[in-house]
Amino acid sequence: MELDPDIQAAEELNTFLSRMQVPCTVAVAPDKGKHVCATADVEAEAELLEEVPLVSWPTADLTEAAAATAATAATAPSLYFCFHCLVCEWMTPPGGCAALKVAPPLPWVYCPDCLSRFCCATCVHAAHTCHALLCPYLAALRAGEAAPEAPGPRVKGCEVGARFITREALARCVGVVLRKIVTILTSQGLTAAMLAEDYQLNHSGAAARSDMLISQLFGHATAPFNRLLSTADSMAFQGIDFDGQWAPQLQCYLFQRGKQVLAAALAGDAPLTAELRPCHQGTDAVAAPPPPPPPAAAAEAEAAALAAFVLPAASTCWEEEVLLGLLRHRTLHTLLGQLALNAHAVNDFALFLARPPQRPPVDDAAAAAAALTPFFVKGAGVYSILSAFNHSCEPNLAVRNCKVTPASADGNANVYSSDDSSSSADNDSCCSTNHEITLVTTRTIMEGEEVCISYIPLKSDDTVVQRRAQLKGYFFNCACPRCTREEASAAAEATQATE
Repeated sequence: MELDPDIQAAEELNTFLSRMQVPCTVAVAPDKGKHVCATADVEAEAELLEEVPLVSWPTADLTEAAAATAATAATAPSLYFCFHCLVCEWMTPPGGCAALKVAPPLPWVYCPDCLSRFCCATCVHAAHTCHALLCPYLAALRAGEAAPEAPGPRVKGCEVGARFITREALARCVGVVLRKIVTILTSQGLTAAMLAEDYQLNHSGAAARSDMLISQLFGHATAPFNRLLSTADSMAFQGIDFDGQWAPQLQCYLFQRGKQVLAAALAGDAPLTAELRPCHQGTDAVAAPPPPPPPAAAAEAEAAALAAFVLPAASTCWEEEVLLGLLRHRTLHTLLGQLALNAHAVNDFALFLARPPQRPPVDDAAAAAAALTPFFVKGAGVYSILSAFNHSCEPNLAVRNCKVTPASADGNANVYSSDDSSSSADNDSCCSTNHEITLVTTRTIMEGEEVCISYIPLKSDDTVVQRRAQLKGYFFNCACPRCTREEASAAAEATQATE
């Protein structure tokens, strides 16, 4: 008898929580599914844990903002964001800028092929496989993302907007799995010859082996995603043409490229991408702006290649065995459903993104909008432990993005700020965030009490009807204490009105 997937996921997550000495446990119940309870009393404003995402990506809003500033990089500050951790930085143009204090050169580097930026060597290393996989197609993946159908919060699930869950997000999931496979292969000393022999043994006409090395490898690499809740196979997603565009495009782009990435990783060949170059500011050179859109002929050739590509029905080598498992329609649809149900926004300070740090306050529309909107959704991520928490409209746990003080603010790149005064408007204009999160209690939590977060932005004056409309993409009607009280109050008022 196989173990229930939710119970298995809970046991694996509890192993992580135990190692980190977090006073919580993941449980499974018929009426709640996976949920988290406190195993001891926890005081208010306590940091339960920090978590790095399984996968993260920029929103279309961020990529468009960076592209817009790159077009004027020669005369005005340009916005950079890290391909891996999503931290943002304003870079001054050649010769400096009178409105900015010129900071020391930063450790940022960029890829001359796709123009992705990386804020440090750690991010370069962490994103190596994913960047190698996406580099030739990154511009195409980011092009033509549809605008939300209506203004307001971007709701996940079947109502997901294409500017939150993107084709790049789905492609990055494939990159994450490939990176895990490469890590396992290199750490275990497995060679291409071993994998080829294992593949031939399993495809020699004999019965398929349950202990096939490639199958075990695939299972270990996809295990973190298998812990996540997903949607039904028949689920359709608002704003996403999965069958007609997303799946065929990713299959065409990533099948051959994925084979190259795996082969190069085991062979120790030269990198598949160009050598990264340093980004400088002030009097030094600045990375070139993004290339212009491809000419009509190139666009037509790409469309023809997409139309002609058909994902092979069967593999001919171990690399294809892995890629066919990852890129088949059902796997991609499952990953999309997991992104839709488990993605959490990566916010940044609107003041920081509305104007460069250290620039004197300006009275314009951007500054006014930033003052009214404290946060800007610059990206999203999927977090293994965070995905186990249930929702409440009165959450006792807050999710906060880790704050980073860029070099332009104090001369030290990627320094975590613990200064409480940094929450002020002036300091928020000099701080960015990365994709890491910290879970902080909002009040005292008693032992045995369920620990909940909010899946949606909450306001003091929103109604139960409004909140449930935002939550409909998660396929449940919230019955938290706040919603229950409001429903009872509304029912009492209705009864009095009829008497």
